[in-house]
Order: sequence, then structure tokens, then C-alpha cells
Amino acid sequence: MTTDPYTELIEFLGRKFDAIDRRFDAIDHRLTVLEVSHEAMRGDIRALAEGQAVINARLDRLESRVGELEDETRSRFDGIEVRFGRFEVDFGSVILDHGQRLRALEGRGGR
Repeated sequence: MTTDPYTELIEFLGRKFDAIDRRFDAIDHRLTVLEVSHEAMRGDIRALAEGQAVINARLDRLESRVGELEDETRSRFDGIEVRFGRFEVDFGSVILDHGQRLRALEGRGGR
């Protein structure tokens, strides 16, 4: 049984197209997997973006509160400096005799 050249060619091309078709099926499967993965990642990326927005808002509030605390602390220290400034004494020009003061206090306590 002899086959003619056209039949051989058609069988040859059929085998080649079947092989190509299988490759396309494999590529199609891979693309489907990639599409599914892409969609899953979209949700993950969206969740990450929302989480980042929440973190940014919390950091903004924290920075604002720290700024308020810095201002409040600075104001309090300025007030303390003013109060202590009124009591500033040049201790180099003052001679403190603790013994004399103790004797004076003991004398008052005895009365």
C-alpha cells in the first residue's frame, strides 16, 4: 500500500499542528494560572494600600500629638525658667553660715 505525497504531507502537517495545538493548550493553561494569580494579587495589593492609608493617618495623628506635646513642654519649661529667674541669686556674693542659722532656729524653738 502506497500513499501519495499529498496524503503524507497532510499527515505530517496534522502531526505538526497537533503538537502546536498541545503547546497552545499549555500556554493557554499558563495564561489562565497567571490571570487567576493576577486577580488574587489585586486584592492583596488593595488590602496593602488600605492598610498603608490607615498607618499614614495614624502617623499623621501621632506627629500632630508629638508636636503638641513639644509645644506644651516648651511652654512649661519657659514658665519654669521665668519663675526660677525671679529667685536667681549670685551665690558667690552670699555667705551662708549654716551653723549660725541652726543656732538661731534652735533658740527660737526653745522659746
